[in-house]
Amino acid sequence: MSRTTNLVIAAIVLIIAIWAAVHYSGRMTPQPSTAPNVQTTPAPAPSPSPAPVTPAPAPSPSTPAPAPNPAQPAPAQ
Repeated sequence: MSRTTNLVIAAIVLIIAIWAAVHYSGRMTPQPSTAPNVQTTPAPAPSPSPAPVTPAPAPSPSTPAPAPNPAQPAPAQ
């Protein structure tokens, strides 16, 4: 084989090797390619904010306090 033939064969082998290195990039199994800022699933809808809690109205001074329940023991002080 002449020198020119050897150079042509070497160039073809080198091109195939570069293509394979770029194409496979060290992976033997296919993997999905995703960018870090791209969402693959839609974001969940924001939950509605809970209704504001309003305190119970204070008892009027004319309303007597409720009687303690006799079935429950009195709280310890």
